[in-house]
Amino acid sequence: MSDSIESLYTRRARTHYAQNEYDKAIVDLREAMRLAPVTPWVLCKLADCYFCKRDWDTAIGYYSDCLGTTPTHQYARRYRAHAYVQKGQPEKALADLDELLRIAPADVESFLTLGQVHCSLGNHERAIEAFSQAVRLAPNDSNTLSMRGDAYTQMGQHDLAIKDHDRAIELALLKSPPKPNKNGQGPEVN
Repeated sequence: MSDSIESLYTRRARTHYAQNEYDKAIVDLREAMRLAPVTPWVLCKLADCYFCKRDWDTAIGYYSDCLGTTPTHQYARRYRAHAYVQKGQPEKALADLDELLRIAPADVESFLTLGQVHCSLGNHERAIEAFSQAVRLAPNDSNTLSMRGDAYTQMGQHDLAIKDHDRAIELALLKSPPKPNKNGQGPEVN
């Protein structure tokens, strides 16, 4: 059984994307769109290519096209919010994130993104609220704790920051403890 020609173009586009060859990926994705019905994956991957090229308007356009066909597409909404922040339109980013949390109220990534947006706007207390909600949803995630710790640092609440970073390190060590080096002393250095 062989793949369709449009699926072969999308496969090659993935490889180009993985190699940071965004212009080549765009050519292949557009050819796949010409040959077959447009899918949310193709629209998001096109948006991702433009996002990586820092072409915020085009990225937002493709994420919006995806949301036009699939309004509950969480990835498209989250990354469109990031693109809005980069473009200097945080109010649109916050509107996307509000909608995302309405769609998926227990989505940790959405709360992390909301926290990042608030940090970028200097709304540290609101960032802490968003990160704290993410911590409640994923209490054993070291990245979530570390992000909240960073927000506490920005607020000057260093004791709380250290507490979160200590817990994040503790959790990370539980998942993958350091290996002793060949001499049996200290961790292995790569």
